[in-house]
Amino acid sequence: MIRHRDFVGTSNVVQLIRRALVAVIVVAWPLLGGYAAAAERDGDPLGAWIGELRKCTDRNPPRIAVLGFDRNETAVSREEADHIRLDIENRLQARGLALTSGADVTRLKDMRERTTGLSDAEVEKQIRAAFDGDAAIFFVSPNRQTGRVRFRLQAITRAADCKATSDTIELALSAPQSLAEVSQVMANAVKHLVEAAPNVRFVHVLPFSAVAGHSICSAALTDTLMVALDAEARDLDRVLKGKTLKVTKVMVPRPAEAGRVTAHGTFELDHDSRAFISLWFEGDGGAIIAPTGRVAIAIDHLACDPTIRQFLDHVAASARTDTSRLQLSAREFRPGEVLEVSITPSRPMSLYCWVLASDGTGYAALPVQERFASVKAGTWRYPRDFRLAAIPFDKAPSDDLFVCFGLEGDVPRPLDQQWREYAPGTNTDPKLIEPIMVIKLMDEFFALPGIVEATARIVVR
Repeated sequence: MIRHRDFVGTSNVVQLIRRALVAVIVVAWPLLGGYAAAAERDGDPLGAWIGELRKCTDRNPPRIAVLGFDRNETAVSREEADHIRLDIENRLQARGLALTSGADVTRLKDMRERTTGLSDAEVEKQIRAAFDGDAAIFFVSPNRQTGRVRFRLQAITRAADCKATSDTIELALSAPQSLAEVSQVMANAVKHLVEAAPNVRFVHVLPFSAVAGHSICSAALTDTLMVALDAEARDLDRVLKGKTLKVTKVMVPRPAEAGRVTAHGTFELDHDSRAFISLWFEGDGGAIIAPTGRVAIAIDHLACDPTIRQFLDHVAASARTDTSRLQLSAREFRPGEVLEVSITPSRPMSLYCWVLASDGTGYAALPVQERFASVKAGTWRYPRDFRLAAIPFDKAPSDDLFVCFGLEGDVPRPLDQQWREYAPGTNTDPKLIEPIMVIKLMDEFFALPGIVEATARIVVR
């Protein structure tokens, strides 16, 4: 559907489009019965439907505008929707039907404005011509399965006095996984947010959480939501009206405030490795706004590993490793032995190391508060080569993760200072780093250009 931002500054044109489509849109989406009789000609399910369409329009051939799927449809991506519409257009043209440019009028307008310039009157004339057909064709009731999608064609006459609905059409899709397109789910959620809360000016986005653990896809989902919110913030209609929208990633929810909402999202995999997300916005007073519910999604376009892992396995799997630059190793220990980790940078670099526990907490190991972080290339044994006291293990079995970030150069001063607040001193123990701060520090190190990471499991049995 054509939106206001496609025609900024030509409000009369917008009203024209709305008038041209409103009659058919009101009745196009509900399936009211009266489907065409089941019949196929030469394997084509369009045969009987085209006959019904000709009866409705009393034209042979009828002139039609193929509008395709609703732009907010989540069963297919926009790219897939375009391919499907072109496929159907080709089939209809092959059967002798004449097509208008209703679905592509915005492209035509943009092209001509860039080349020759168009007056409002010329734009209005083009839009009238684009929609001046005997019927508009919508794609309705999509049902996506693995590798395929089923839907029906629904034709509504120009006067909205006759409708023809096709038998089910089934087409192959290139995406191997089924169900909803993630970016469309996010875009719809943002659309519903601004409709339900038009005065929202600030959106705080919490990281997506995996219901049963941690997943690399959580970060990709958070980024996808940020893209959808940024698109809304840059919407020309919003900008021209001065309705600014500021979007910020946060680690913890802030106190409720008028004009601000917080985005919450979850990600999960079921026993058959099907992926689901839930997304909602929480407003002032804890009000839940624009919840998506539990939506089954296709994750193939996210390009991430959806596996749900426990915290330490997740940290190791998502580490920015490069063994040619930095390596860690440690043997399995027995109770009463002392810790020894081999740290091997291949070139001089600043090292920031910590020990993480399975509950998400951590302790900084390097650098020591009073000493520089920079080390030379070669193998270093922690803690003794750093002139630190031996660290004996108690009698209880344990399983932790030793992690080092390496940077060829200095870490930015604010991050260095923040880290050293938790670091051990010559005569002081390190401070416990809570899970929220662990994630925050990880994100800040990951954002540094050239950062490398290495991990080693510290197992006591």
